[in-house]
Amino acid sequence: MPEATQIIALILCGGQSERMGRPKANLIYHQVPQYQYLLNLCGLLGLQTFISCNKNQLKLLDDISNVIIDKEQFKESGPISGLLSAIELFPQSAILLLGCDYPLVQAKDLAVLIQDFKDNQKTVGYYHSITKMFEPTIAIFHPKEFEIIRNRFNNKQTSLRHFLEETMATKLIPTDINILKSFDTMEDYLGFNAPPIV
Repeated sequence: MPEATQIIALILCGGQSERMGRPKANLIYHQVPQYQYLLNLCGLLGLQTFISCNKNQLKLLDDISNVIIDKEQFKESGPISGLLSAIELFPQSAILLLGCDYPLVQAKDLAVLIQDFKDNQKTVGYYHSITKMFEPTIAIFHPKEFEIIRNRFNNKQTSLRHFLEETMATKLIPTDINILKSFDTMEDYLGFNAPPIV
């Protein structure tokens, strides 16, 4: 397969957010809903960007035209649902998966991820040096591996983290590990701008 010359961004808004108790995509950390903040970040980097969600979540998104709804055959399987639905539409483009769980991620962090992908033409994901795990929703997936992802799904292997580990994806360790903190509870959210305890 020729080198992937295009990267599209896919912002994942299809999660159940059960522990948070409300949609993570609509939480406001940076003066706008998180999905809009991520759209802005990707726009700064010149990426064509799409929102990934299920059909019941469309009403939560204000005036968004670039939406990829989870296809019926992939629905309710976690982040792989959004990825496979996007692969159906963009089989030759690399896909940057971006979860709404990481409000500390900045444009510069995505730029580092993109540059590593361009340099190595290989699937790459941010890797947590303490937990020793990939963060599959801050990763870029190369189209040469899309068929592997499809086959894994058909074999009921839906974990993208396991895919990254087993396919020896590039491990990118951030200079600031805090960007990989996943905000999953209301306590996390309320603590985002809380004053430090002295």
